[in-house]
Amino acid sequence: MTHIPLPQQFAQALSHSGISLEDQKSLMADIKNWDKDQLLKIYEILLQGAQTKDLLVKDLEQKKKVFLQEFQEKVRKL
Repeated sequence: MTHIPLPQQFAQALSHSGISLEDQKSLMADIKNWDKDQLLKIYEILLQGAQTKDLLVKDLEQKKKVFLQEFQEKVRKL
Protein backbone atom coordinates (compact mmCIF):
# COMPACT_ATOMS: atom_id res chain seq x y z
CA MET A 1 0.00 0.00 0.00
CA THR A 2 1.45 3.34 -0.99
CA HIS A 3 -1.28 5.83 -0.17
CA ILE A 4 -2.13 7.20 3.23
CA PRO A 5 -5.61 6.03 4.24
CA LEU A 6 -8.30 8.65 4.64
CA PRO A 7 -9.40 9.24 8.22
CA GLN A 8 -12.68 7.44 7.46
CA GLN A 9 -10.80 4.43 6.08
CA PHE A 10 -8.56 4.28 9.12
CA ALA A 11 -11.52 4.62 11.50
CA GLN A 12 -13.39 1.87 9.65
CA ALA A 13 -10.40 -0.48 9.76
CA LEU A 14 -10.02 0.30 13.44
CA SER A 15 -13.67 -0.37 14.23
CA HIS A 16 -13.58 -3.74 12.43
CA SER A 17 -10.30 -4.84 13.98
CA GLY A 18 -11.68 -6.27 17.21
CA ILE A 19 -9.73 -3.79 19.32
CA SER A 20 -11.57 -2.50 22.38
CA LEU A 21 -13.29 0.86 22.12
CA GLU A 22 -10.97 2.29 24.76
CA ASP A 23 -7.89 1.24 22.76
CA GLN A 24 -9.45 2.57 19.56
CA LYS A 25 -9.88 5.97 21.20
CA SER A 26 -6.27 5.90 22.41
CA LEU A 27 -4.97 5.09 18.94
CA MET A 28 -7.05 7.83 17.35
CA ALA A 29 -5.81 10.35 19.93
CA ASP A 30 -2.19 9.37 19.24
CA ILE A 31 -2.45 9.28 15.45
CA LYS A 32 -1.22 12.87 15.08
CA ASN A 33 2.18 11.75 16.41
CA TRP A 34 2.72 9.05 13.77
CA ASP A 35 4.78 9.47 10.64
CA LYS A 36 3.56 8.20 7.26
CA ASP A 37 5.34 4.83 7.55
CA GLN A 38 3.92 4.16 11.02
CA LEU A 39 0.43 5.07 9.86
CA LEU A 40 0.63 2.76 6.84
CA LYS A 41 2.02 -0.13 8.88
CA ILE A 42 -0.64 0.18 11.58
CA TYR A 43 -3.36 0.48 8.92
CA GLU A 44 -2.15 -2.72 7.24
CA ILE A 45 -2.09 -4.52 10.60
CA LEU A 46 -5.64 -3.37 11.34
CA LEU A 47 -6.84 -4.65 7.97
CA GLN A 48 -5.16 -8.02 8.56
CA GLY A 49 -6.69 -8.19 12.03
CA ALA A 50 -10.15 -7.51 10.65
CA GLN A 51 -9.72 -10.25 8.04
CA THR A 52 -8.53 -12.70 10.69
CA LYS A 53 -11.43 -11.79 12.97
CA ASP A 54 -13.91 -12.31 10.12
CA LEU A 55 -12.43 -15.74 9.37
CA LEU A 56 -12.58 -16.74 13.03
CA VAL A 57 -16.20 -15.61 13.32
CA LYS A 58 -17.17 -17.56 10.18
CA ASP A 59 -15.39 -20.65 11.50
CA LEU A 60 -17.12 -20.34 14.86
CA GLU A 61 -20.52 -19.92 13.20
CA GLN A 62 -19.90 -23.03 11.10
CA LYS A 63 -18.88 -25.05 14.16
CA LYS A 64 -21.99 -23.83 15.99
CA LYS A 65 -24.17 -24.90 13.08
CA VAL A 66 -22.60 -28.37 12.98
CA PHE A 67 -22.91 -28.74 16.76
CA LEU A 68 -26.59 -27.80 16.69
CA GLN A 69 -27.27 -30.23 13.84
CA GLU A 70 -25.51 -33.05 15.69
CA PHE A 71 -27.31 -32.18 18.92
CA GLN A 72 -30.72 -32.18 17.20
CA GLU A 73 -29.92 -35.55 15.63
CA LYS A 74 -28.99 -37.02 19.02
CA VAL A 75 -32.17 -35.64 20.59
CA ARG A 76 -34.28 -37.24 17.85
CA LYS A 77 -32.69 -40.61 18.59
CA LEU A 78 -33.68 -40.48 22.26
